[in-house]
Amino acid sequence: MKATTVRFYETYFILLFPHLERYNFFDSYQFIRKQDENEQELLKGIWDTSLTSSLKNIDENVMNLDNVEISLVFDLRLPCATIEYTVIRSICKILSKQQSENDITVEDFEQRLWLKLNDKTTYGKKLIHKIFENNKLFEHYFNDLLCSFLSENNIQLTSNFVFKIICTNPTRSNKTRFQSLLTNWAEIIQIFRIFELGASLIGEDSLLKTFMKQFIEIDDQYHVDANNKNDLYTLILFKEGFAQFEPGNDERHLKSNSNDNRDLFIENCLMNLLKKLQKPKYVRNVESPKQLITKYDLIYHDSLKD
Repeated sequence: MKATTVRFYETYFILLFPHLERYNFFDSYQFIRKQDENEQELLKGIWDTSLTSSLKNIDENVMNLDNVEISLVFDLRLPCATIEYTVIRSICKILSKQQSENDITVEDFEQRLWLKLNDKTTYGKKLIHKIFENNKLFEHYFNDLLCSFLSENNIQLTSNFVFKIICTNPTRSNKTRFQSLLTNWAEIIQIFRIFELGASLIGEDSLLKTFMKQFIEIDDQYHVDANNKNDLYTLILFKEGFAQFEPGNDERHLKSNSNDNRDLFIENCLMNLLKKLQKPKYVRNVESPKQLITKYDLIYHDSLKD
């Protein structure tokens, strides 16, 4: 009887552990424990709901396998993150195919995106609404999406860097940021390959520090210490909208941001990356002139694509 009981528990532990690992319950639990009390309460609700929901779909075929393959994506924060990414990519591919065949417009793409996400999300309609309405929950959700995005496309940047680039512009909502990533998937990959190459020459931390320094929020555009005497572009956000200082120039250029698919902060970052790469000191960061020429060619070629 004892041996039978042991085999029973062994069988179901073998079933349960791969499931918990695949759905990121162990790592997300450790992440939750490191947060403050208020945030723990928010995240525990997602953890408990996700566990209950996922156990309904547990794969019993695992019990018949000698080895279980689990794809690893690091620095995930929420349970079911990789499964959610699979759902999002599936939605994106279906809608992108329809869009390329001229079956739907950009507006239709965006509308169907939210309908399908509400229907297919691992977290359920109620929780996904809560995630997008709460900035902290969205940060964790979007971080996980970006981690999987970077891993899938083999882009050597941290999720923090990419999150800052996409989410610094305060005029964009959480839904707009998410929507922009999915509707411009190929372009976003191209943009962050450019940043990846730039970071390999300049350094990711240094690059991000520069980008943040050249972005200023202020009430009155006429009372700005824009640090515009340096050789970089400075983007100003004031009550009436955006303005940009050209390098070493006091003249302001008003910028329109009426298009949700256009992010002026990202544009300013790309312009400053190109300016920084013109400095001779970055030649010392490469092993050979050929390597430098190759990287510069890739950056300038990609940045000039339509």
